[in-house]
Amino acid sequence: MKKLFLYVISIICCLQLQAGDVEFYLDLCRFQDPANQPYIEAYMSIDATSVEFVKAEKGGFQASVLIRVKLKKISETDTLITYVDNYNLFSPLIPDTTDEHLRQAFVEMKRIQIDEGNYLLEVIIKDNHDEKAMAVVNYYGFDMEKAADSFSFSDLEFVHSIKEAREENILTKNGYEIIPFGMNATFVDQDHLGFYVEFYHADKLFDGDYYAQASILQGGQPLLMYDLMRQKSPAALDVFSGHFDIARLPSQTYQLKIHVFNKAQTAKKSFTKTFFVANSRVQPKLAEYITKKAGADLFSGYTEEQMTYFIKTLIHISTENEIRFAKALTEKEDKQNYLFAFWEKRLGQDQSVEQLWKGHTAALDYVNDQFKSNFREGWETDRGRVFLKYGIPSDVERYPYESNRLPFEVWKFDRLGAQSQIIFVFLDNDLGTNEYILIHSNKYGELQNFGWEGMLSTGDTPYPNQEYKRDTYEGNRLLKDIDP
Repeated sequence: MKKLFLYVISIICCLQLQAGDVEFYLDLCRFQDPANQPYIEAYMSIDATSVEFVKAEKGGFQASVLIRVKLKKISETDTLITYVDNYNLFSPLIPDTTDEHLRQAFVEMKRIQIDEGNYLLEVIIKDNHDEKAMAVVNYYGFDMEKAADSFSFSDLEFVHSIKEAREENILTKNGYEIIPFGMNATFVDQDHLGFYVEFYHADKLFDGDYYAQASILQGGQPLLMYDLMRQKSPAALDVFSGHFDIARLPSQTYQLKIHVFNKAQTAKKSFTKTFFVANSRVQPKLAEYITKKAGADLFSGYTEEQMTYFIKTLIHISTENEIRFAKALTEKEDKQNYLFAFWEKRLGQDQSVEQLWKGHTAALDYVNDQFKSNFREGWETDRGRVFLKYGIPSDVERYPYESNRLPFEVWKFDRLGAQSQIIFVFLDNDLGTNEYILIHSNKYGELQNFGWEGMLSTGDTPYPNQEYKRDTYEGNRLLKDIDP
């Protein structure tokens, strides 16, 4: 039995922000209506502390952002714009702009009917009250399958709250009013995790009552006390929702597993969705990193500021646990021990920590010299990230500017792990800045954009007359958190 939808190709979010930029998060879920017609819901959560509030006519203060939504259907030969919307979104009124606690994130949701195919959702947001603020853009690539006449799941939606609807509005579906979470499955100091999922054609899989179970897993293993089960009667469309208290979960990557089964276990289906908890109230276990390491004096010649910088540059090759541990380090000696332990864990045969460290600093010097842009250091750019993460490419093809084509580069790797013939395509869509953004790769886990060749034309770049910024690598918000 195939899941109704395939997989999310790529998410580029949590942009690298400077003062004046709007910080927002983009998430997306796929559903189908009672008539078996598929649709998407796009959730946008705007950080109210990153936008300008002005005095409103009706009293109090209010923020306003311009939102541009564009949905593109992509094939190997063509790119077709299937949906466009431009509009203003207003925040709730607040009585005082000096109290940051009043500036709660405000959430927007767009529901768009869609047919099967491969898509790229583009959302641009700009502060209407700050002329100096640059527009920021998020991309979300996904596949949509034709709705099947057999059992399947919707995407799993994380929610702030869910209750029975008293009246119909944009946030209601199937009799419920649902406030989406909209933070890219990252729960920062949150007490509760809420979820919502739909089952389609359960009556085709189960002859009688069945059970729906939600469990939180860590490392593939279920956690005690984080399990929820409900008995359900099969129908063409079933809803399963609930919430967990996550206030005591330490900072870590987890999975929420949805499992449906009958009592005899003769019919069962399941899937998982990953989420991340960042909980400053529960301290991580730092012993393996900050215990005194023999040889850690290799880093004693650096200042604490230099070591903080070097730890940042490791983000492209760090695990999420390591990033969180690094954020908690406050003492110079602990940072020395962390750096030594980081490379010690990556030692190969006949290697030393000093050799690996010298290799990293040499690569760092190279990318900062070759790939530095007008906006950031070389290691922060897309080309710098790929170089530090995957190494020296087997071949580089450079294409200069032409009258109908922007400059771009194609990096080729003969083999990366189990995958061969890898390419990365970088586009200079801001001529003269040397910012070259990644627009396509066939590497697993990287941005896959089947319509990338259409972006090479000056007229096909998104809003060419609008300045905008994008994330230089996935997980950029974690880098911000490491800042002292």
